[in-house]
Amino acid sequence: MVSSEQLKPDRRYFYYRIYCIITVIGWFLLFPLVIHHKNYLWLLPSIAPFTFPAAIMTCSWSVYPLKYSIFGPLKRTPCPNEPLILEGKNSWSSVGMFNMNGFFSFSMLIFSSGIGISFSGTSEVFIPKEYFLAVKKSFWGYYQLKHRSPEIRSPLGFSNKEAFEKIQLMLKN
Repeated sequence: MVSSEQLKPDRRYFYYRIYCIITVIGWFLLFPLVIHHKNYLWLLPSIAPFTFPAAIMTCSWSVYPLKYSIFGPLKRTPCPNEPLILEGKNSWSSVGMFNMNGFFSFSMLIFSSGIGISFSGTSEVFIPKEYFLAVKKSFWGYYQLKHRSPEIRSPLGFSNKEAFEKIQLMLKN
């Protein structure tokens, strides 16, 4: 059973679902029309401002399980109110199978009790160190943290060596 503290205070997530569905249907209806009839080309720039936020919202579903995404009713655990050990910026990162090269990336906020993941200041989640399973060096100098947190997909891929070393120390203690 979910406690009331875990639920989001309003039901905006329901309206986000409707917005994305309508936007995707609109895109798939208008795009073939525009391709087939060249005189409707002006419609593409007019729908772009609506499809971009919908695409970003859909990316949220790739990073978080549905119930913790922008479409779900549950709040993610915020970072604790304790001193920050390290803020690790990443040039390359991934969550689960979603690679966030370039435009999307996350910062790792390392605390003594776990790590916070911040996506360009738009969303945040905290993973307590009790949920860490393993951290290892991956391909081409990148690192991977496997965890069992239900709030964000595993594994987390990142490029910050200092963060890797701090997480290794946390796992040893």
